[in-house]
Amino acid sequence: MFKDGYSGYNQIKIMNENILKTIFTTPWGTFAYTMMSFELCNALGTFQRFMNKVLEFYIRFFVQMFLNEFCVYGNQAVHLHDVNWIFIQLMMVNVSLNSEIVIWDLQ
Repeated sequence: MFKDGYSGYNQIKIMNENILKTIFTTPWGTFAYTMMSFELCNALGTFQRFMNKVLEFYIRFFVQMFLNEFCVYGNQAVHLHDVNWIFIQLMMVNVSLNSEIVIWDLQ
């Protein structure tokens, strides 16, 4: 099963003491990010480290990851069990997934 995290880096909250570092000004006012944005330095790397930490016990056993996309693979007999464990881990840290992208290969 291949799955895509939904705007992964936008799901990571910026620590309160770092919000002031994200301030930017536009003709409509001054704003600051409260969630990680793609435009911020190291946003993708931060999300990759976050996902590595969330799924650290499963990577290379039955999960492969690259940024906000991951693949659950392995023996067909235990595949649904493995997918369930991944969903539980992601729910525990409130990670949303893109519900439109799922590719099953049951060969």
